[in-house]
Amino acid sequence: MQKSSNFTIEMPTTTCSNIIPNGGFDAPIDSSGWYHMGSGLQYVAGNLGYALSTMRRVDWSDGLGTFIDSRCLQVGLTYELVADVKLVSTGGEATTCDPRVSSGVYVCPRGSLITFNNFLVSSAIWGVATLGGPTGITGKNRGFEHGTFSFWNAMGNPSLKIVSPGAADSNGRATYYALSANNRTQWHYGPAQILDTSCFTENEQYVVEMDVRMEDDWGNVKLCNPYQMSYIRPDACPMVFLKITKGTATKISTKPIATTFGPYNASKKWRKIYNVFKATAEISNATALSFFVGAGMVNSNIVIDNVVVRKASLGDFNLTCSYLIRNGDLSVGDTRFYAIFGEGYLAIDTPGADGAGYALVHKNRTKYFHGPVQMLDNSCWNLGETWEFSVSMRIRNSTSGAWASCDKAAKFGSTWCPTPIIYSVNPEGSMNVMSSVVQSLEYNSTPWTTNGWNTFTGSFTVSNVMVTYPYIWGYIANEMAGIDLYLDNWKITKKA
Repeated sequence: MQKSSNFTIEMPTTTCSNIIPNGGFDAPIDSSGWYHMGSGLQYVAGNLGYALSTMRRVDWSDGLGTFIDSRCLQVGLTYELVADVKLVSTGGEATTCDPRVSSGVYVCPRGSLITFNNFLVSSAIWGVATLGGPTGITGKNRGFEHGTFSFWNAMGNPSLKIVSPGAADSNGRATYYALSANNRTQWHYGPAQILDTSCFTENEQYVVEMDVRMEDDWGNVKLCNPYQMSYIRPDACPMVFLKITKGTATKISTKPIATTFGPYNASKKWRKIYNVFKATAEISNATALSFFVGAGMVNSNIVIDNVVVRKASLGDFNLTCSYLIRNGDLSVGDTRFYAIFGEGYLAIDTPGADGAGYALVHKNRTKYFHGPVQMLDNSCWNLGETWEFSVSMRIRNSTSGAWASCDKAAKFGSTWCPTPIIYSVNPEGSMNVMSSVVQSLEYNSTPWTTNGWNTFTGSFTVSNVMVTYPYIWGYIANEMAGIDLYLDNWKITKKA
């Protein structure tokens, strides 16, 4: 017998590019690297090639499992578990489950993580991933590329289903799937997803964006009004809200963190939701947090696609106290952040006040007080401070199409000029307060220019209600009905 003392033992290498071995089940079943818990296993036909199936399951814990290389796992990192799942009865018929329930006969399959020490189970984490929605995920399965609504659950009691086609992706390419919430009998019923509370830091800013549409049960598009901020209006568009849990108390916020904006693209039949919001102490200190897409027309389906929740970057419309009005120059060519007090609709016109770019137009105004608004961050100011308000304006007769004139000195009547206002709103029942911005001497020194732009300048002093009320709006109105209002370069800044 030949002997040798020259040998080494080396640790096997791993790339960690795919921690789950043989996830596509291409290897023969006797060397697949997969095992069964309490039942048998077999290969069956899959989406492409083979899929792995249990056999003769008799208990909830009977399932399939594999060993993973723990060297690939790092403390503090988040890992995503994705798999296609189908349920088949012992008789061979396809069956279903309810991803909204966590126990009972209709519970869906879920992934669990079990750790061993000396071949004995040392710990188990049940339900690290489910069909309804995992723990610790922010904006997962945002495009529904696999044709499933993994990681999603429902707010309220709608039914969720995958529909086709989806909205175009960020590169304009067609997509196949989107998520629809049907049977919506209440305003807050809609698709929801759990957020990782550790991702949110107080006073940091975060973006919510997605494609959205409203449909009837036959897939026909239903038009909603993106310029109204009331979630209970019969023509309301979808908005994004938070469900916040602190200890044993759970609150559904009725102040949206993102809303649908216009204009509507009739050819694509999709609208956009976008906003940058600031994480409050209530959000960052929550013990559980989720977002849901609600409002919208009750008894109509909300369809979403390309959903993103992320930390804001320099390219976003961040909240800043230097300029309280966002998209004031309409540089992106849409009406994001703008809404309407009253009725009518908003449109984009070109060129803007600088001879290029865009301007905002409020059309179909039927009352003098109808005008565009934008919500302001009143955490930026303090009681007694002076803030300056400037905006470029012109007005047009909606019937004749002729540019119109007005009297800057008029306080009411048919010659009234558009008036900037700070509108303080308390939905809890206290009186809402409108505070007119004081016109500057410079603005009053010249008459209104009929065939050109007029730059309003003025100021206001921060009052108690502007500090304490939860909703503060910048608002421009007080122009007679039948007049279209054109705006550009809207700014509200602290007086130096």
